[in-house]
Amino acid sequence: MIIRKYRFAARNQLSLVGLGVALLVYLFANTDALSFWKNFSNGPVRLDASDLSAIQGVEEIPNHWVTVNGEDVVDLELGTYRVFRVVGIEINRGIEDLYYALWIGQKWLLVEGDDEIILEVDGALESIPDSIRSAVFAGEAGDLEELFYPFYLRSCDFRHNGYFFIALGIAALSGFCYLGFRPFIAFVSPMKAKEIRQLGNDELVEKLSLLLDQELSVPTFSQTGFKATDTFVVLSQPFAFHVSLWSDLLWAYKVETTQRVLFIPLRISQQTILVFRNFTFTIMNSEEETDRLLVLAVSKSPWAIFGYSDDIAAIAEKQRHVLEQVVEQAHADFIAQAEG
Repeated sequence: MIIRKYRFAARNQLSLVGLGVALLVYLFANTDALSFWKNFSNGPVRLDASDLSAIQGVEEIPNHWVTVNGEDVVDLELGTYRVFRVVGIEINRGIEDLYYALWIGQKWLLVEGDDEIILEVDGALESIPDSIRSAVFAGEAGDLEELFYPFYLRSCDFRHNGYFFIALGIAALSGFCYLGFRPFIAFVSPMKAKEIRQLGNDELVEKLSLLLDQELSVPTFSQTGFKATDTFVVLSQPFAFHVSLWSDLLWAYKVETTQRVLFIPLRISQQTILVFRNFTFTIMNSEEETDRLLVLAVSKSPWAIFGYSDDIAAIAEKQRHVLEQVVEQAHADFIAQAEG
């Protein structure tokens, strides 16, 4: 039963990781993304007047990242500015986007650039947004729209964004691999998982599985996703399964957290922390249930350490072997005293 439940939870975790990988692949391999990567690898493509005149719609062209060279340039004296204020007082402003027109062939090409007007520009060919169209061709300038190409060039560097997305993709894939490594080992070879190995060898784990199956029918403590029996403590959820022996309990304590809004206490939550050799259980419950679970822990593992202190917490975090040795000695003393 232990192996079966452990593999079931590992399979669900792998499914979740696989879903994340599939979503990542979709984000990098859908139609729009493939167009971007094609531009990233092949661009910028140099276009002349004949190439621009042949474009019926920018949505249909295979390469949006282009280089154009104008014969003449006109500053349209339009732009957007970034304003810096401190306590509502403007202290500085700078040009964010500058609009000008390049004469290429027999028409003007509208360009959205930085703070510098240049004749040769790299960027993305895009449809002219209504906000920009209304600003450039407002009033009497509307008659000049027919002298412009029906699209504009937004100055940008595809490779800068591409490198960022590649780094982001590698980081995300590495994260998924990290998250999926332990569930993969648990699913393929559960006995190689550290948590299972600490329970014992194959034969002992099989015997414990039979005993666990019997005891779970009459648990001594039970709440959603968590059960305690005479021998075991079990966390069983769709994406997690952990089982420990009461004899392996090292430390137990309760945590009380007060939630406040505007310094007014609204809710007090209780947590029971059970630190075993192979896993640490954190159980949310009421104060009554917390006390009952701790009383059960004392009855099952009287040699363990009970109650919280910063010193014990520091040892448990940085010198776990010391905590294990202390509890092992206390367990041995308890057995010797019981036999004597």
